[in-house]
Amino acid sequence: VFVGRSVPAKYEMLLLLAHSKPKGINRTALGNAAKCSQPSVSAALKSLGSDRMVHLGADKSYYITSSGEQTLGEWLIDSRR
Repeated sequence: VFVGRSVPAKYEMLLLLAHSKPKGINRTALGNAAKCSQPSVSAALKSLGSDRMVHLGADKSYYITSSGEQTLGEWLIDSRR
């Protein structure tokens, strides 16, 4: 819940990844930290990866990309309205 509203899984993953920057976070830790269901986490990560908003590193950690940061920033601004 974000200021009394539900946060879509896509943006929740971006928020968690932005918070974990610069070291990234693995899938297990993302699933444990997320408020959404495990299938929603997987679907969001798959979608974000396809859109190049997140990157899966060689160390099996996920990282937010600059386009992911931009998308998150825009969503945060829009969600305040």
